[in-house]
Amino acid sequence: MVSKFAIVAIFGATMAAAQPATQAPAQDAPNTSAKPDAAEKKICRKLVTTGTRLQKRACLTQKEWEELDQENR
Repeated sequence: MVSKFAIVAIFGATMAAAQPATQAPAQDAPNTSAKPDAAEKKICRKLVTTGTRLQKRACLTQKEWEELDQENR
């Protein structure tokens, strides 16, 4: 029990001593607020699994759903 406490204390002291490095502001950062294309937008569906009342949820792009539907035909 004492050894666990010692390890936690040493880890905490190490983390407290390590100060985060200051970063310079990024210049010419890409615009991440742009909306994704409709083809890349995730579409979520509930999947029915035999033998359970719980449903699973899968989120794929429209292209991935089309490929999955073609494979399951």
